[in-house]
Amino acid sequence: MHELLAPVGNIEMLEAAIDGGADAVYLAGPQYGARAAKANFTMAQLEAAIRRAHLMDVKVYLTVNTLIKESECQSCASYLDRVVASGVDAIIAQDLFVINYLQRHYPDLPLHGSTQLSIYNRQGLQNAMKLGLSRVVVARELSLADLNDLFQADLPEIEVFAHGAMCYAYSGACLLSSHNGGRSGNRGQCAQSCRLNYRMAGQVGHLLSMRDLSTIENIEQLLQYPIATFKIEGRLRSADYVYHTTLAYRRAIDGWSKDKLRPLIDNMRAAFNRSYSSGYLWREGARLNRSQASNLGEKVGRVTGRADKFHLDIALTRDLCVGDAVRFGAGDHAKGSQIFNIYRADEKVSRGLSGQVVRVNYRQPVASGTAVYRTRSAHLTALRAAETAHKRIGVNMRFEVDCNYRVKLELDCAGQRVSQTALAEVAVNRPLDRATVIKQLAKLGDTPYQLGNCHVAIAKPCYLSHKAINALRRATVADLTALRLARPQRDKRLLPALRCTDINPGPRLICKVRTAAQYAALSDCDVALYADRQLNPNWQLADHLWRPFSRYRAVAGDAQMVAGLGQITAGKRNLLDEHSQVYNVAAYDRLQQLGVVDITLSPEVDRAAAEALLKRRPFRIFGYGRLPLMYAATCPKREAGQVCFDCSKQFTISSDNLVDMRVYCHDRILAYYTAQPQHNDWAWRQLKDVNILLSFSDEDAATTRQIVAAVIGGKPLPSSTKGDGR
Repeated sequence: MHELLAPVGNIEMLEAAIDGGADAVYLAGPQYGARAAKANFTMAQLEAAIRRAHLMDVKVYLTVNTLIKESECQSCASYLDRVVASGVDAIIAQDLFVINYLQRHYPDLPLHGSTQLSIYNRQGLQNAMKLGLSRVVVARELSLADLNDLFQADLPEIEVFAHGAMCYAYSGACLLSSHNGGRSGNRGQCAQSCRLNYRMAGQVGHLLSMRDLSTIENIEQLLQYPIATFKIEGRLRSADYVYHTTLAYRRAIDGWSKDKLRPLIDNMRAAFNRSYSSGYLWREGARLNRSQASNLGEKVGRVTGRADKFHLDIALTRDLCVGDAVRFGAGDHAKGSQIFNIYRADEKVSRGLSGQVVRVNYRQPVASGTAVYRTRSAHLTALRAAETAHKRIGVNMRFEVDCNYRVKLELDCAGQRVSQTALAEVAVNRPLDRATVIKQLAKLGDTPYQLGNCHVAIAKPCYLSHKAINALRRATVADLTALRLARPQRDKRLLPALRCTDINPGPRLICKVRTAAQYAALSDCDVALYADRQLNPNWQLADHLWRPFSRYRAVAGDAQMVAGLGQITAGKRNLLDEHSQVYNVAAYDRLQQLGVVDITLSPEVDRAAAEALLKRRPFRIFGYGRLPLMYAATCPKREAGQVCFDCSKQFTISSDNLVDMRVYCHDRILAYYTAQPQHNDWAWRQLKDVNILLSFSDEDAATTRQIVAAVIGGKPLPSSTKGDGR
């Protein structure tokens, strides 16, 4: 079975997902969700949502998919205890503290790895399995060919995004919002900096703004793969979007023809439209919408003029209804309004028809000829409202009367069985018949059930009143509902805590080098060198450095520096670099169990928290280098027409009020770095015996040696190399 997973941000969206045909929903409680400001449930709302979903045969997955500060671990543990007790069916997690806590205390609770874990290959899935994850939401950047290599019986289930917004960067590996405004995407606070205007080589626009993903046109091909779950993105969108998107994918998965699907697809795209792409699954080239980052809407006409100070005239090319919301003109900053009144020939109407000129209330100045776009449809809302709470769950019933007039009614709902008994009487006039029994049992009225198969067996003529049959039915249905709403009993266990092993970390100073000049300059220094040995096989003094999201291939040597779960290898000395997602001690200890002997603290951890953590574990501190802000598999230059063969493979991109970024391309993976080096000189100037990581990019030999000398000597950096302090 291919599960259909829908996004839910409130109770109205939950009903929309249920009515649309979702098999499961994902949502966030009041804490630690990836949408920190909005679309979260209180504990009371969460418990009500779980009861409603379970009653309707829909699973509930709770997102706890942010990184957890060490100071939050105790309160997070209490929160996890509460949400597990609420009856959630699985938890979607990113932080290793959350994963480890749930594994220790609730080992029978399914754990799903968030896309924020940046898992993109078999190596990452193997490590996810070791962590105890039963399912992984893999990176959106994978193609079908990539996915085909991941369907293995000894690996976690695969969950794939099928529809909705696409991040420009690999999820979990983006520090753009954090670095520019202190709003970390890893903490649920992403400011969507990639949706802003950028400048690059004379071009200006939304150069990094992705179109929305849509796979519905090719769903038949996806269904041929053992994908466990098709995921719809959109917890911050509307109930109309959730209903119409879920319904379209439900019918597509169920095998509806393309002709029958077309109206549903049109409704889905009318609910929200940022223009669409099939993403990376089929390696489609066009993924960016450079002209507009928000909902494009549906063009419904043009302004023909202003009737008076308070009204506009619009020539319609599509029907327009009272209750619609419209935008006048294209672009993210175009103004709009809800349609409260429509006038046709001075008569108020509820709908303007295509081809008519109508008048609407609007006071702001709008130029004649301006296009009008519908951004919210009253018709779509009405279609959803017509189906609200109409879904019914099939119940099979078995009604039997034995020779002693004992009556038994058994209900079976997807394997959940309950029964009740009663006593019939000797038939005096009209004996009980099968048609009467079925008619009374089918009266399920305001319950969420509908009668499926009904078996009636009456051993000898008898009598049972309609009132008695109804009472028997109601009692049995009540038992069934209680059974379906029963919370799973997950007793908290007290398994042994992780123990930090006494593994010798790497040397105090590690340097990542990129050029031959840097390698030569540091070859005689008391530092450990790491470089990409696949590109530089003759650099014998350097151990191997993995580029993030590169294709994993085994390399010779005992030690290797890795960027994440996709590169950690059993039997090697793995060192985790500045791409670390480690915020707390539990994550450190869990990674050690996977074979990581040296762990750099996440660059997002502030100084005070870092100093506190250093007292408990020998973390490494990112001391100097251009900070990697994000990695991406979509190139803005290529989509603008640049031929890869003729490209220099590096460029600069900038935006107002944001730091400039220097971009390097290797094997069609783009790395976006701060244009200026960042440094944490407090780590070597004010603290003793702290392990430091230096990352060099284009520094010359002399500058490279000066920086290393300053760090070894506990001195400030030379003024020419300081860059930005953090």
